[in-house]
Amino acid sequence: MSRIKPRPLRLWIDGDGCPVIAEARRIAARHGAPVTVVAGPSQRHEPSSRDFELISVSGASEAADDLIAARAGPGEVVLTDDLPLADRCLKAGAAVVSSRGVIYTPDSIGALLARRELGKFLRELGETTGGPDPFGAGFRSRFKHALHEVMDSLKREAGRTG
Repeated sequence: MSRIKPRPLRLWIDGDGCPVIAEARRIAARHGAPVTVVAGPSQRHEPSSRDFELISVSGASEAADDLIAARAGPGEVVLTDDLPLADRCLKAGAAVVSSRGVIYTPDSIGALLARRELGKFLRELGETTGGPDPFGAGFRSRFKHALHEVMDSLKREAGRTG
């Protein structure tokens, strides 16, 4: 079986509501990786530049997810808190990190999706399931560490430096 050649390091960001875009951009810049943020038209970011691209999507609520899933691949990183999108990107060969510092893997994503569906089912039955903890400094710190770790790993795998 032949190994798929990784693409140049790039960071894809599911930008709708992402609380760590500024941190992600700084980390990507340290690693020499361009950033593409995909978001709905209501999101405000800096204009596109050489190492930063903003793709504004409209229409279906999943339009940003569909675009990222169709374009992200081996050697690239996706930043998202959306578990179905994380699953699609992992299947395409991309590395995936959440804004809370969770590094999703093919081995972990199935259990996380199952837990998500169980919570949805319980809520439909009228159960109170609670939501995630409020986003705070601890999550921000874990995210920065996780993104550095993933980008370093991808660079080592591809024999990249910088």
